[in-house]
Amino acid sequence: MISLIVYAVLYVSSAFLLSVPGDYWPWFLVMGFVALVPLILGPLKYSLLGALALTFSSILILADLNAGRHHQEQLHRIMNAHPHKS
Repeated sequence: MISLIVYAVLYVSSAFLLSVPGDYWPWFLVMGFVALVPLILGPLKYSLLGALALTFSSILILADLNAGRHHQEQLHRIMNAHPHKS
């Protein structure tokens, strides 16, 4: 149960991270490791919640990596549209 509370606190805390898209995934990875505890060691109810939390963390990681790729593409587009004069 404590692991699921820690997971929820980490998730809520992720809203306050000061970072760019593509840099959040390590935080979500830590959340995934926290979700493994109830998944492996918990009774059925907590094990199912742990599996759900692990799946959610995986989705967040993939979404952040995709957002980071998109952010980098936009940055390159902007840099190429406005070349620096030397």
